[in-house]
Amino acid sequence: MIFRTPLNLCGFAILLFLSSFLYPDTASLFAQTNSQGTRHKMMEFRFLSQKRYTNPHADITLFAQFLHENAGTSNPSNQTSVRIGGYWHGDTVIASDTLSIYKIRFAAPLTGNWSYRTTCTDSTNTRLHGQGGSIEVAPYTGTNHLLQHGFIKVAENKRTLAYADNTPFFYLGDTAWEITCRSTIDEVRSYISTRKSQGFNAVQIVAMSHLGLIEDGVVNRYGQGFFRRGTNFKIINPRYFDYLDSIVTMLNDSGMIAVIVPSWANGMTEANFRPDWFSVMLSNEAVLLMGKYAAARYAGNHVIWIVAGDATYSTQAQQQFWGQFAEQIHQMDGRQHLTTAHCQGHRGTFEFFPNSTSWLDMQTYQSSHSVPSTTPRDLARRGANGSPLKPLLNAEPVYEDIVTSFWSDNSSFDRRAVSENVRDAVYGSILTGALAGVSYGADGVWQWNSRNHPSTALRPRFHVDSAIRFPAARQMGIMKSIMENYRWYDFQSSQNLLWRADPVNAVVDVVRHSSVILAYFTPNTLNAAIDVGPLTGQRFFRWHNPVNGLHTAFQPVVVPSNFAPTFTPPTTTQDWVLAITNDTTVVTERVFISSTPGSPILPLHTTLHVYPHPVDNNGSCSVEFTMLSPSMIEFRLFTTKGEHIFTLPPQWYNTGNHVVTLNLQGLSTGVYGLHLLEATSRRLVQKSLLVKQ
Repeated sequence: MIFRTPLNLCGFAILLFLSSFLYPDTASLFAQTNSQGTRHKMMEFRFLSQKRYTNPHADITLFAQFLHENAGTSNPSNQTSVRIGGYWHGDTVIASDTLSIYKIRFAAPLTGNWSYRTTCTDSTNTRLHGQGGSIEVAPYTGTNHLLQHGFIKVAENKRTLAYADNTPFFYLGDTAWEITCRSTIDEVRSYISTRKSQGFNAVQIVAMSHLGLIEDGVVNRYGQGFFRRGTNFKIINPRYFDYLDSIVTMLNDSGMIAVIVPSWANGMTEANFRPDWFSVMLSNEAVLLMGKYAAARYAGNHVIWIVAGDATYSTQAQQQFWGQFAEQIHQMDGRQHLTTAHCQGHRGTFEFFPNSTSWLDMQTYQSSHSVPSTTPRDLARRGANGSPLKPLLNAEPVYEDIVTSFWSDNSSFDRRAVSENVRDAVYGSILTGALAGVSYGADGVWQWNSRNHPSTALRPRFHVDSAIRFPAARQMGIMKSIMENYRWYDFQSSQNLLWRADPVNAVVDVVRHSSVILAYFTPNTLNAAIDVGPLTGQRFFRWHNPVNGLHTAFQPVVVPSNFAPTFTPPTTTQDWVLAITNDTTVVTERVFISSTPGSPILPLHTTLHVYPHPVDNNGSCSVEFTMLSPSMIEFRLFTTKGEHIFTLPPQWYNTGNHVVTLNLQGLSTGVYGLHLLEATSRRLVQKSLLVKQ
């Protein structure tokens, strides 16, 4: 249930800041005739309407046609003409007159001179209809990947994604559905910084909410309702979107895609109403208005659209309605952004919308939260090879620390998914055919369980500020680095190369392209025989530890007469990634801090969050770790010869995530051993290596 939060002084101050950012002085509110902009960066055009409408966004539709100076020529980019919808941004008072503000947001795909001209369905409104101007668009010179390479599109291979300039894009999303209405600006700032450092490049959010529906739709932490009060879900409140603007802008400024669900489908919409879930619903008219508004408001941002959330689309009426919803989004955003949908657990969009569906750019599935489960691989196999080909993404594998059977009984709340379950679902999905990428999720984050605004949804054990540091989050960044390192976009599922595995029920996933065979070994796999015949010349192999990012050195493959050598992982107690290649020039990122393979983790269940993390210029290195049971812990640093350097004083740590800072100033470049001990019993909990470069 979503509760209304009163607007406090802090919230009011932040809203004043947002207003100063979103509302320029009145002189600039009139339409600009000549402007300057930067390629791939959102530009905003503002218009004042002296006419006012009962429902300002629904009663009229505003468009602007943007034309490049080379429009009509044989420009190979085919991006010389873009038609963008406008939206109502609210009202303003000038000289005692109340005027309506309309805006159009556009990001130019090409440098050079652009012109634009507006059309309005009310052609008598000359402040909106027939306005025009020109824009000089300069190249972008910074380091933001989104602005360097452009909007995300389907890659030429039709199996993966790419930026507009064809640079490959591996989708690593995080799930933060409720961030839009339950967060504060400071929480969002910390969240984005952390997720960016972990390697994520997309965040899945719901514009309104998927957990509750009250009189004003939903009310955010700053007291703004999604709909204007007392309008029965008919008139959208632009001020609610001011805060959403800040979230989308912060994501894009960090090089991350905002993956937006304008309207959650399951339960609260007329098309997918569930009276056992909600007592009220949004009409189809209200839902279409939400899609029209969001698509226009974020047409100039770097976004991907999910047209509906967590539902089945079994009836013809449902399929037609959500198709209409998607087409309306495409109409308003100039068909510049990818569009997909989101299914209930254990289902895929390909079950309801064939690959020939024009509005569906990418198929997705939700393998859901049961463990162990064959669903991640089963749905990948079913969805990967439709005709015509389309990218496939597991949009919701098991969330870390979520209850694994939450529809059964109360005892299920004692059974939680761990990082090993997440890795199995993620690697199993990608290496079985879902090559577009994956969305990670953490319990405590998806429902935004903050300290000052706790959530009861599925009884989260950790708050957002702790849950964003679960071990598997860093391991997703390691996974993404492995995929990018070995050109995942060229992979094809090649399970036929697996000749045998020991034991016979072991799961080993195999993919390959012309120079690499990649295999994922699940825990307890003793060995596997893999046919290396498709790789010509001399072959080499190495093992990647998906827990900490370390890898072994390349070793030659001894090829038997049947071309199926047997590979034995370094340990059998965890999962491993095997890379076999005939090209050892592949470069892997340097590892700065990482666990030693096979390090003992005792029943205390204390786990170091180990990930590539450099020592900063001041000689400091932050080490993160998780306590699943409270205890007294101390850290000791040694040389590789066992010489003791220093010990951090023992300290009591409660259950949850923690960070300690090690001061390495004065130490020479080299490798050091870091020991984490339970101080009360002096027993070693975990060893790690720390590399100072």
